[in-house]
Amino acid sequence: MKKSVIIIFSLVFSNIANISSQENHQSFINKYYDLIASNNQDSARIITLNYLKKLKIEGDVSLEYLDLYMLLSETENFENGILYLDTIIALTKNKSNFYYPATAYFEKGGKYFDRRDYINSLDNYLMAYNEAKKQKNEHLEIISLNTIGIIKLERVGSEREAINIFQKCKRFYDKDNNISKHTSDYMWLLFSFSEAYRNIKKIDSSSYFNKFGHSELARLKKRYIKDYFTYSEGINESIRGNYQVSIDSLNKSIKKLKEDNDIGNTITSFYYYGKSYLGLNKNEIALEYFKKIDSLFIANLIYIPEIRLVYDYLKKDAIKNNELPEALKYIEKTLKLDSIYLQNFKVIKNTFKNEFNNKELQEEKQYLEKQLKKTNSNSKTKSYMLILMILIFATFYYFLNQKNKYYKNRFIEIVDNIDSKPKDIIIKSNKTKGLEIPKEITERCLKSLDKFEKEKGYLKQNLTTYSLSKIVGVNIKYLTNIIKIRKGKTFPNYINELRIGYTIKMLKEDSIFIKYTISSIAKEVGFSNTISFSQAFKKHTNLNPSFFIQEMIKSIDSENLSK
Repeated sequence: MKKSVIIIFSLVFSNIANISSQENHQSFINKYYDLIASNNQDSARIITLNYLKKLKIEGDVSLEYLDLYMLLSETENFENGILYLDTIIALTKNKSNFYYPATAYFEKGGKYFDRRDYINSLDNYLMAYNEAKKQKNEHLEIISLNTIGIIKLERVGSEREAINIFQKCKRFYDKDNNISKHTSDYMWLLFSFSEAYRNIKKIDSSSYFNKFGHSELARLKKRYIKDYFTYSEGINESIRGNYQVSIDSLNKSIKKLKEDNDIGNTITSFYYYGKSYLGLNKNEIALEYFKKIDSLFIANLIYIPEIRLVYDYLKKDAIKNNELPEALKYIEKTLKLDSIYLQNFKVIKNTFKNEFNNKELQEEKQYLEKQLKKTNSNSKTKSYMLILMILIFATFYYFLNQKNKYYKNRFIEIVDNIDSKPKDIIIKSNKTKGLEIPKEITERCLKSLDKFEKEKGYLKQNLTTYSLSKIVGVNIKYLTNIIKIRKGKTFPNYINELRIGYTIKMLKEDSIFIKYTISSIAKEVGFSNTISFSQAFKKHTNLNPSFFIQEMIKSIDSENLSK
């Protein structure tokens, strides 16, 4: 919902030309964009405020003045940004102007959308559409209408109404040179068509728009959202039952979704990964993807319809494994998901679907709570033991607090050395405990191991000395001895150290990865279970993974605040 930024900036270029001299204006614009490009919004806000002061001194309160208010609304926090936009609306509401107040309403809609306040978002986009239509600003009218269609599609469930809106928008792009003028908006419209048709079970029509999107990008010699069409077709193939084809398409597109920090489409992608792996009878892999979705939902509290199906699966799996507390948690998360939906759309209850039956969920929750209470009725001894453990914990709290200081220092040390790579040990002889290894074999093995490390072959699960010996092309005895002498560690320690190093790097650099559960991270980096991962992490870092992740999140948040 950041299209409004592009509109605002283009408006500034077209309207602000009369401020003072052209030379001063261009200097301001160049400096402003340089600061925005470097994410230095505070400085961009300061120079804009200074420009506003200059206008006040000169007594010039014109459209150019309002354009600067638009820029300020982008660099301020939500509340102040809305205040600037409301000021623009108040000053221009009853005046005839090509841009205002329509653009201010459009920007307000984007700000509310980003906060997931979809009702206020929709209201402001409707105002933007009506004002733009009144002033015959056709492009702003169309992108406002298109955004209303997206809200109806993704947040209300009115797919057919959305398709009618998209068709009207497409007629705008089909005339004159509007496609070449507004290529990005046009491509997102085609993607919206694909999503809308899939939601009403017209998969072939959805695929048509995916293929048409690819052909249009090729014709226009653009890339834009190519990976999104691939992702959309991956979903369609999963629905058709072509599970491996679906996984291949999702593999090609998931990197782009993560780079864009597109949480919603990442969650949907993970759902169809899981669905496809279920179709291939790889239930454990599917379960891991569903648990990743759980982690992302808890971190972001974003409503995606597929999440409800995921929690239903996780709940049933927990019950099957007699994990009643886990089943209860999944029911509570489902109720939380439903409350998010109801909170945003309580004024349009006629759009609710039948699967939102909270009464049944509440009854199931009460039943599981009774079963759990019954199971724990003879657990008084356990309660006494728990109290004793709490007392012991309190006794040693001081010592643990001291140790925590050590852990934090250790964390800083690890992060500071995250890119350092252990050097191979240089030795004068290739002879080890009576086993003499030819020099050329040692060198070939080390080169193969270096390639193995660069290609991240260590992330493969169930890696053994036998499988690695096949990869590097030497026998097992040679391999284990070369690793021991030249790497300075045993085979298990060598593999685990690579995996833990990769984990630390991903936790620092990947905003999606850091939101995974420890179980999901363990699977992602090649460990067969959480326990072996935690033990290896503790051994190589002297820290528990949960502590490390918490400190990394604090560190990233601190860096973001300082920018």
